[in-house]
Amino acid sequence: MLDQLIEWVKQYETRADEYGLNRHRQIFAAFPGKKREFTTIEAYSDAEKI
Repeated sequence: MLDQLIEWVKQYETRADEYGLNRHRQIFAAFPGKKREFTTIEAYSDAEKI
């Protein structure tokens, strides 16, 4: 089962289901409140300072 899971995770950016990046982008864009997107690991450390 691990091999199947790894393959599923690798397809995250191209999957068209509710668990793919495209759907997560839609949810993020539709959220009307204040939001922050972390695009690098370093950004997590910077957020702790805020």
